[in-house]
Amino acid sequence: QTRSDGGADPAIRATKETVLAYVLTGDGETDRVSRAALVGLGRVLRDRTSVEPADPQGVNPNTDELAFYPVIYWPVTAGQATPSREGVNRLQAYLRNGGMIIFDIRNQGAAMEDAGHLRRLVQGLNIPALQRMPDDHVLTRAYYLLPRFPGRFAANPVWVARADQAAKDGVSPVIIGSNDWAA
Repeated sequence: QTRSDGGADPAIRATKETVLAYVLTGDGETDRVSRAALVGLGRVLRDRTSVEPADPQGVNPNTDELAFYPVIYWPVTAGQATPSREGVNRLQAYLRNGGMIIFDIRNQGAAMEDAGHLRRLVQGLNIPALQRMPDDHVLTRAYYLLPRFPGRFAANPVWVARADQAAKDGVSPVIIGSNDWAA
């Protein structure tokens, strides 16, 4: 199946390959940096694991099917439009069915203290109860045993679902940070 612009349908491609996704913000520079970061992450995954991800895909929760993407990176920007009711429903179904969204507030402040734009974007979305990521969280034992999750801002806390709200394998469906990971 092809789109009207002649390219392959992203959803069909994502069923045949592992594709990491990022939310399109409408800010060209932010979207470019997100894409470049996921391309770089894909290279590291290919070099260090058996995962061979395809090129990342920008997605719009209001119009795109999200179920095909194991992880969605969502850089939060001030000018982003709030998802429509249909977008919220798509995001909720994605989280309920095992998807993971990494929200990046991308500032030097502590994520939960300076999350006004994020609160606006996720209004209506059933986010699990959160806690600061404990030192022994499953994510600190994965991803090459990283004890912290640096980005452009390395000292900020990372927030994950409370243990009683996480999936059975201990993985949080939502990760929130303000480290500007893509940059």
